[in-house]
Amino acid sequence: MSAQVNYDSLVGKSLGRRTYKTQRVGLELEYENCTGSFTTPPHWNTTNDYSLRSGGIEFVSSPLLEKDLDVAVETMVNAAKAGKGVPTKRCGYHVHVNVTHMTWAELYKFFTYYTLLEPLLFREFAPGREMSHFCVPTWSNTALTECLYDDHMQLRNGIRCPRGYDASEYLRGSSGGGGLTMLRTPKYAALNVNSLKKFGTVEFRQAPSSLDPEFLKAWARLLLRIQRVSCEYNDAADIVIDYDEAGLFTLCEKVDFIPTKTADELDQEDAADAATIIAGHVPVNWQQLEWEVA
Repeated sequence: MSAQVNYDSLVGKSLGRRTYKTQRVGLELEYENCTGSFTTPPHWNTTNDYSLRSGGIEFVSSPLLEKDLDVAVETMVNAAKAGKGVPTKRCGYHVHVNVTHMTWAELYKFFTYYTLLEPLLFREFAPGREMSHFCVPTWSNTALTECLYDDHMQLRNGIRCPRGYDASEYLRGSSGGGGLTMLRTPKYAALNVNSLKKFGTVEFRQAPSSLDPEFLKAWARLLLRIQRVSCEYNDAADIVIDYDEAGLFTLCEKVDFIPTKTADELDQEDAADAATIIAGHVPVNWQQLEWEVA
């Protein structure tokens, strides 16, 4: 026996078991050439990452409240400097944003808002890394876009869930079965939704590692602001409409993101198309887009 679940039947319910009831972030920072000695600071663990060279070390934080970011990041950077760590081009800065307190509809708002800003975010925080195979942008990640669209339409139209299963846990694939197609996409994406099943997070992988604590804090805080502001909209499609009517920089202003350069020569078209499809607000000619989803 099965029951049909969709947005209506999940109103007020989170994505699954609430790991945390509010916003938190988990940070991962990689460094190479760590030849010095240091003491691992509070809030952090260290691990050897075999994708790194010359004694590479990855610092992994506990889930952090925004108010704890300043102390946590600054003490970690001091430890990395004491260990003589170097943020080489192979080193990344990965931010996990907790989403277990969100509903599925809110999650899609978050995806949509982020995707519209993504070209600017790459330019400001990760210049040149849009060509990396380890953090593929959403605007060119057609497999991810297609899965997000298909899952969104299924959620709206209803998905069959076996009786006896918690619907949200089943959709997250954490009940011994089920799971939306987005959870089977590769993790090497700027927007990694694969981590939703294991950690209850969405991972942002595009930023490079750094020894600048202000850069590290600014990126994590901006992602949290995008998450908060996106949930103020009634529907993901409303974010696309706001973008169409008010423009990109209105969305930037709402999250207190002031780009250092104008949008001149910024290729926004693919990101706008991807966000439109993710939001389920599909234009009539979406099959004729240059980078076809299908």
